[in-house]
Amino acid sequence: MRTTERLRRRCHECGKPLKECQRKCCSQVCGGKRVAKKYSKGKTNPMYGRTGERCPSWNNGRHVSRSGNTWIHKNRLTEEELKIVAPMFQGKDRYIRQSRLRMALHFGRALDRKETVHHINHDVTDDRIANLWLFRTRGKHTSYHFAVKRMAKKGLHLVVQIEDRIVTRWFIHREKLLAA
Repeated sequence: MRTTERLRRRCHECGKPLKECQRKCCSQVCGGKRVAKKYSKGKTNPMYGRTGERCPSWNNGRHVSRSGNTWIHKNRLTEEELKIVAPMFQGKDRYIRQSRLRMALHFGRALDRKETVHHINHDVTDDRIANLWLFRTRGKHTSYHFAVKRMAKKGLHLVVQIEDRIVTRWFIHREKLLAA
C-alpha cells in the first residue's frame, strides 16, 4: 500500500485520518465501538439463543477440563439419575463431575458439598467405582494425602479402613515396607 493511500485512509468509526501504524481505527475507544457493533448483543447476534444442543460446539453434554476431569451436563441424565443428584446442582450449575455422579448413583443419594471423591490410582480420568473412595470432608482427604507422603518417607505404609467405598479411618502399619 502506498504512503499516499495510507494518509487518505480514515477511521472506520469516527472518520479521523489514520496514521501509518494504525489499521482500521484511530484509538482503542473507536475499536471497541466497532467490535461492539460487529458482535452485537441480543437477536442480531448470530449465536443468539444457540445454547446447549443448538450450539455448534456442543459435545453431547460432556466436557473434559484441562486437569482431565470429565464433566457431565444435567440434560444427559435420566429422570431417575436426576432425582438422585438434583440437590447437588445449586443455582445455575448445569454440569457435574463424573466421579461425583458415579459415587452418588452408587450410594443412591446426593453427595454433600463437604464430601470429597478420591481416585485411588490418582488418575482423574479413571472413574470406575472400584477406583473411587469417598471422604466425609475435604480436611480428611487432605490429611490422608499428607499422611501417605509422610509414611512413604519413613518407609512405612498406611492401612485404610473402608466401609462401602467410604473411608472411615486409616492407621500406620508398623512393619517396614520390603524393598522390591
